[in-house]
Amino acid sequence: TATTATTTTRPAIQPSVSLHRTDASGFHLRWNLQDVMPDSIQKIELIAVPVDSDLGVANASAVVASNATEGSITTGLRPYTEYDAVVEVTTSAATTAYPAGRAWTWSTGK
Repeated sequence: TATTATTTTRPAIQPSVSLHRTDASGFHLRWNLQDVMPDSIQKIELIAVPVDSDLGVANASAVVASNATEGSITTGLRPYTEYDAVVEVTTSAATTAYPAGRAWTWSTGK
């Protein structure tokens, strides 16, 4: 009779990034990147890129702690403007941008 060896491998954790909510103060994002690359994160930057770049609207961004799992962009956002929110992670090997979602800013910011 033949013996069959079975091995199981734990599935790789996929990066999860989301635009958790928006409010009058800005965009609030969440991510699980520490689960994916726990020891190699050097910098996490949250970036809001205007969807219609013809308006001459600048990106808004915020740098958060490398061990953070959520953060907010609350300055540099223009009212009534649509942005793509991105979580950009820098490791020793590369810088990778993870899209979090698209949203409009509220009428007034901070």
